[in-house]
Amino acid sequence: CHRLARHCGRPLLASLPVAEASSALVSSRRIAADTLKFTAGIVYLPDLRIWGGATSTIIIHNPQAGAAQVQINYYNSSGRVAYATATLPGYGRTALLPPANFVGSAVAVANQDIAVVVQTMQGSELTLYNGIEAGGGALGWEQAGVTLYAPIVKNNYYGRSATLEVLNAGHAAAQVSVRYYRHDTGSFLGSATATLAPHVRSSFTSAAYCAAGNSYYCTAVISNDNGQPLAAVVRESGAGDSSPTVHDVFAAAGVANYVPLVKN
Repeated sequence: CHRLARHCGRPLLASLPVAEASSALVSSRRIAADTLKFTAGIVYLPDLRIWGGATSTIIIHNPQAGAAQVQINYYNSSGRVAYATATLPGYGRTALLPPANFVGSAVAVANQDIAVVVQTMQGSELTLYNGIEAGGGALGWEQAGVTLYAPIVKNNYYGRSATLEVLNAGHAAAQVSVRYYRHDTGSFLGSATATLAPHVRSSFTSAAYCAAGNSYYCTAVISNDNGQPLAAVVRESGAGDSSPTVHDVFAAAGVANYVPLVKN
């Protein structure tokens, strides 16, 4: 049976829920954040699509010399709907597609650290975002957190609008709140809430809170009331879902920030 088969013999820890599978797979190294323990070897992917002309590809790299055992668990609003497994040789990589007609999220669980990028092609447009790690990752970026920050959320800003794709990275239900603020004054505009089951995501739109217009957009703060870690990306597109882009939000702020490239 092929090592990349979605249901090949006995799947990698298929009989265990993700919480137990991650415990069995991942080494004892832990990184504490607030009262939560985030685990290296787990990567969250809040936005995946095989739908409406969009095709997401999960690209996984093994940065270590030893072989990596990886399981991708796919979730929609009903919970886990499918999984895929892969064995990556040392320093190897592979690419996996979500199930057909899928719109949702995924959790990658491995027996050691992995690096994951999601690439989505829609028409001639290509967008990428980095997987969000349970432990490790760039500080404040590529990390799950109990509070997340989106510096710009557009609502028909020069024809472009955005949704926040928020995933519950914990093992209990999360009461998620998204609070919107004016970008220029910081005044509070309103909030949206949702209850998310473990590893399930929800899409939050800004239309009810951010006034449409060419000089107006919002910032957003994403949090939850019961201490569950969250992972999120901003998905932005033009009219008719044209020219989509996806980027990570932030789990922490910093007194110094670096922008490698600024175009004019």
